[in-house]
Amino acid sequence: MIRSYPSLVAGAPERADHWVYTARASALIRDPLTVGRIVLQRERGQADGEDGADARLAGRVALARPDQLARALRAARTVQPAWARVPLDQRLSLVSAFHHRLARRGEEFVDLCVAEGHPLPVARWELSGMLEGSHQDSIAFARRTARHETRVGHRTVRLHYQPDGVVALSPPQNAPASAGALGVWALAGGNALVVGAPRSSPLALAFLYHEIVSPALAETGAPPGVLSVLCGDTKETLRSWLESPDVDTVFYFGSSRRGQALAAECLARGKKPVLELSGNDGALIWRDADPAQAARALAECFHASGQICMVPRYAIVHPDIADRVIAAVVEQAEALRPGLPEEPQVLLSPVFKAPRFRQALSEATAAGARVVTGGAQWDHTGQAATDGMFIQPTVIRIDGLQTASAIPSVHEETFFPLLKLVVPDRAPDTELLGQALAFLDANPYGLRNSLWATDPDVIARFSTELRNGGILKINDTHSGNIPVLPTHGGTGHSGGPFGGAALPLQRTSRLQAVCDATHATAQDHVL
Repeated sequence: MIRSYPSLVAGAPERADHWVYTARASALIRDPLTVGRIVLQRERGQADGEDGADARLAGRVALARPDQLARALRAARTVQPAWARVPLDQRLSLVSAFHHRLARRGEEFVDLCVAEGHPLPVARWELSGMLEGSHQDSIAFARRTARHETRVGHRTVRLHYQPDGVVALSPPQNAPASAGALGVWALAGGNALVVGAPRSSPLALAFLYHEIVSPALAETGAPPGVLSVLCGDTKETLRSWLESPDVDTVFYFGSSRRGQALAAECLARGKKPVLELSGNDGALIWRDADPAQAARALAECFHASGQICMVPRYAIVHPDIADRVIAAVVEQAEALRPGLPEEPQVLLSPVFKAPRFRQALSEATAAGARVVTGGAQWDHTGQAATDGMFIQPTVIRIDGLQTASAIPSVHEETFFPLLKLVVPDRAPDTELLGQALAFLDANPYGLRNSLWATDPDVIARFSTELRNGGILKINDTHSGNIPVLPTHGGTGHSGGPFGGAALPLQRTSRLQAVCDATHATAQDHVL
């Protein structure tokens, strides 16, 4: 039998009238026409043995009906107050239960991500980030920051986070499971959660919530109905959430353009938008950096062919070290090869925006950039092909910050393997550092920025003066995660006007202040 996940409505699985099938990415890469036809036939109910196994298919997820969407929201509204009354420590035990269950079944999760097209090392990085984010140190930090109490004279002042209520989560299509796992923290905050799984890649997300989160909720003692998971068209799902009186918060991952429009619609309806949008991460490589280490961090640009929000897309490289850094990055880039996602050394994935890549490269070279390596298309065997699904990891050199300012792809999110290395004109170091920080701050996006330097003054200025970016990394992997450190959240087009480093429990809650003067004297009440 094929792996199947029905709709989860108010914690209970319900029968499906229609299914969304996930073909194995490797099968699609080898024979897209045949496998695409098989998927289409299955979804139309035209294939024999619809429930039978087919090695080319990884699984199926039920397509939700409109009545299920509405019932899920009503149930969430009904049970959420009881869940919010559960003590915080008990709710936080959900995160611990999630962590341990995911650790035990991590390879199964990785296999499903690979089936959906994530290269094996990238899928393992996603798993690692989820485990780090739910680590006991992250739980302890959430416990410390979720509630604070102090005595002021005869009064007790408490600051604590109250849940928003019903949170509707729309994860991104490129990484729905790993990003969608942040919903566990929304649940731990006392919210009811309704997850909209995207039709394009619902399988790993369905596995995560059906087989990891749902049992963890039962183990924690959560009331039935606090979780629903439904697969459908994202636009239709968002519209139903906007129109429903039972949704308090829309937790949205996606493009900046769509996210900003959605935020306006939420606010017009009295709903809270939580936005995790596009990224255009930058890096600064100072004159005293280790070229090899910096190059390894910059080469993270090519993971999944650059189709991850939190990878570096451009870097400012001090002119004293530029040639060595560029040579080291080129060595990293030229060692990468395309292939099937199951292959352990493959980091690249198919790119479906090749025309946009060619346009970006043409714009950059017309403005004065020079291609150092890459620029062509490949098939999955590494052979040059004008219609190939893969793009060679491409590095361009741009001399001068002013030249870089005129190149669109330096300031826009690019979803292909194109790394822009900007070498500023020579100037005194103090002046050059100020120019570099100003350039990073001018980036309209702001997920992560990273620095490679050993000079303590440079590190201090980077850490304290740079306003842009929800997360700053210093002499560390750009996209790596550790406990306590937020995985998401940014400024500008990445998180909206209220964006910043995001702890999802707090992002789906509201800070409330309580002043208790029960034991104060009459005199204490006089202003």
